[in-house]
Amino acid sequence: MSTIQYRFHARSPLRRLLGPSLLLPLFLIVFGCATVDQAALPPRVSFIGMTPVEISLMEQTFRVRLRIENPNEFAMAFRGLDYELYVNEERMLSGVSPLPARIEAFDSVVVELPGSGSMLQWAATQDAWDGKLIRYRLVGHAHLENGPSRLEFERLGELRLDKLSGGSI
Repeated sequence: MSTIQYRFHARSPLRRLLGPSLLLPLFLIVFGCATVDQAALPPRVSFIGMTPVEISLMEQTFRVRLRIENPNEFAMAFRGLDYELYVNEERMLSGVSPLPARIEAFDSVVVELPGSGSMLQWAATQDAWDGKLIRYRLVGHAHLENGPSRLEFERLGELRLDKLSGGSI
């Protein structure tokens, strides 16, 4: 008489539980670092000044100087920038421009961008500016080549117009 032996390779409940639970942390360690994206801090954009370029009956155009600072530990490649400048809570000008620039980690650049505003808006508020402190708010988006497609920025500041001269702000 022959004996038939059956071998069952059934896994014990403990082995079934520990197998996947040991593989998951190993999988995350090996592949997780490659997929973790560094959270990009928004660039710090500050208003430096502006110079009139053209004045017409309904519109003024300016060359607006902005400083863009990269507070991140990695370089940021920009495709463009859109912004609005508010003076004493009134929207005074806006602009959009391609900005093919790369700002290295913890570095800054000064850029000149076009901007335009309504001549009527400027005329209506100019009397309130003479020799006074004006508050401005610069808001917009930096459009990036890498990482999130765009990052919002906002900057509040003050200017004393009686300290300025030469036709530029």
